[in-house]
Amino acid sequence: MPGRLLSAAILIPGFLGLCWLDHRSGPTAPALFVALLAIGWTATAELVRLFPPPAAPPAPEPGDEEDTPADYWADPKAARPSLLAAGLGVTFALLGAWAPHWFVHADDPTLPATLSPTNALTGLGGVTIGVAAGLILAAVRRVLRFDRPGGHAEGLAAEAFGLLYVGGLLAVTAQLRWVGGPDGDGSAGYLAIGSLIAAAKCGDTGAYFTGRLLGKRKLIPRVSPGKTWAGAVGALFWAAVGTTLWLWLAGESFGRGELDFLRAAVFGAAVGLAGLFGDLVESVLKRDAGVKDAGALLPGMGGVLDVLDSLLLAGPVAVLLWSLWPPA
Repeated sequence: MPGRLLSAAILIPGFLGLCWLDHRSGPTAPALFVALLAIGWTATAELVRLFPPPAAPPAPEPGDEEDTPADYWADPKAARPSLLAAGLGVTFALLGAWAPHWFVHADDPTLPATLSPTNALTGLGGVTIGVAAGLILAAVRRVLRFDRPGGHAEGLAAEAFGLLYVGGLLAVTAQLRWVGGPDGDGSAGYLAIGSLIAAAKCGDTGAYFTGRLLGKRKLIPRVSPGKTWAGAVGALFWAAVGTTLWLWLAGESFGRGELDFLRAAVFGAAVGLAGLFGDLVESVLKRDAGVKDAGALLPGMGGVLDVLDSLLLAGPVAVLLWSLWPPA
């Protein structure tokens, strides 16, 4: 717990400082882009380490060499994903997410409202193009570096997963930055980002303490032995409470009208549920790799991927709800 408090004492001021710098840097959010690029590469490096190469097969017995399959001598390292390929894919995904906001001009009178640079859905087409470019790059790299059969399909699949899991989900989540205010000016972006963090992290914290106090029946013990059904219910409840409090206390500062408390609570619970599954998805990856944490950068919390896990799955849900059924 002291380690978690220390990390929180670093992360919270850091996040607030990033919001201030992002606000100062203008509506195209270059500061946020650089920050997410660094976060994305770090998380991808941690993810790549969760996919170690398979062990080399034992040498054949003397005299059996002729009966050995042609791919027996394949390099087991080929099955390990490349950080360069996955990281460049993350870069392309983020570039795709930002490109429409960089090149579309808000003062164009012929521009449809759905393509406004302050619309949260504007960048999704760019994300698709960026992800496709990253996948093409990873595949072409495998072609150019191919030496002998064995392991390349596994390695390419892991690179594609890293690109989609970190780059794709992070790029979609970043669109919260351009959630429009009442005048469609994107001024509610920080309110939307705050609602995501409130839902995901209040859900995380609520699940932990509720599970400790009331948890008896395990949720999915094969994946995460510490999680309980009581903790899962607590995650949804406290995600709803935390999000509602955030939107109620901060909404007026962002020009929002009277809060619909039921809608805010439903939003928080839905995002909190996605965050719970985000945590479980990473638990599967870590359990498969036989490690407790994806990294050791943050005392008491693990690595960057351990902090992002709930946000990666919750973010796209928040973008969808803010775009189609805004909670405030």
